Amino acid sequence: MDLVFLPGTIRDRIKDLMKSTKMTQAELAVRIGTAERTLSRFLRGDTDKLGNETSSALPVCLMS
Repeated sequence: MDLVFLPGTIRDRIKDLMKSTKMTQAELAVRIGTAERTLSRFLRGDTDKLGNETSSALPVCLMS
């Protein structure tokens, strides 16, 4: 089965990937090395800032 994700914001894409992999925010935060609160604030749109290391870890964590 091919995974198809609709175009959208990076936040939408992260949320879609989290749903498809059944990963919680807490699990993703641990895997990318950031606080759950930071990830939550980013996904809600309260902040646009994620560190470079965190941002580069996202694809690896969500696709593995």
